[in-house]
Amino acid sequence: MPALLAALAMASACLGAGPEETAAAYGERLAASPRLSSAASNEVACTTCHAVSSDDPRILPGYSLVGAAKRPSFWGGYEPELLGAVDACLLFFMKSQPLDPDDPAARALYEYLLLLGGDVEQEALPLTIQTTVKRAPPPGDPLRGAEVHRLGCESCHGAAGTGAGRIMIDAPILPDQSVDEALELFPDDLPATVFTEKVRHGQFFSVGGTMPLFSAETLSDEDLGALLSFYGLQP
Repeated sequence: MPALLAALAMASACLGAGPEETAAAYGERLAASPRLSSAASNEVACTTCHAVSSDDPRILPGYSLVGAAKRPSFWGGYEPELLGAVDACLLFFMKSQPLDPDDPAARALYEYLLLLGGDVEQEALPLTIQTTVKRAPPPGDPLRGAEVHRLGCESCHGAAGTGAGRIMIDAPILPDQSVDEALELFPDDLPATVFTEKVRHGQFFSVGGTMPLFSAETLSDEDLGALLSFYGLQP
């Protein structure tokens, strides 16, 4: 475990621990701060995509951090080390560099993760990715779709139709800006299909951007269909 503790260095120098702050409290601040990233332009934190309590109602692309320190693998088994999983988030979503193994914040963050999940060994969690998107899911209940937007999209993209409250200017206002981009870039495909691919693939599979993907475990086809209906997009 010492090597892992040393490797979990995640904070920039501007987010140092307070003189009377516990290690776990310092680690909690690190997980909740965009300044965990070395990129000044980064606007997201670990807690943007990951819950840190069992009663968090949000629909998030990442699994809860509760118990994460004791999971045997990450990213559906593709990443065997916690360090690698953290580096992936920093590199792909937080515009940062890999972690510095000598950063003294490592113990604080690890202490916080242990506090979230205790010492109980956890099971690996699945990650089912729809590698090919040929069509959007069937339409659903638009009232449920409004709730899905509020719980799963609003924190980054802001309120539907206006973008009010979005955390980053690059996040398109839903659904109008995404529909306009879909019609411009993929005129031969239905906007609902393009939107589905963006949700299911995030920035991967040559889609681009910085958005994380929503796997089948984090967002069901039923909820995605409801979201599309709320946006007025038909398959």
